[in-house]
Amino acid sequence: KERDAARQYFRSRGIPMELHYFAVPEDIRRMRLEQRNKALEEAGSGNGKKAYYIEENLRQKLDRKFEEPSADEIDVCIKG
Repeated sequence: KERDAARQYFRSRGIPMELHYFAVPEDIRRMRLEQRNKALEEAGSGNGKKAYYIEENLRQKLDRKFEEPSADEIDVCIKG
């Protein structure tokens, strides 16, 4: 529903829109998130960037809420 609403919003205003989907296996996503969290910890709060540490329980919650797009919704699919 939300992706359809976004697509309609942009199209009704003549704004080009494409859905790019990165199909990445869970183990790789988890590894990259761990690397990101580690880099955040090492940089501390003085890095000048606004980024948040994502704990495992939050990652799991977000994964449960995510609805993978259907093939007809995807304009560009990148597998990794």
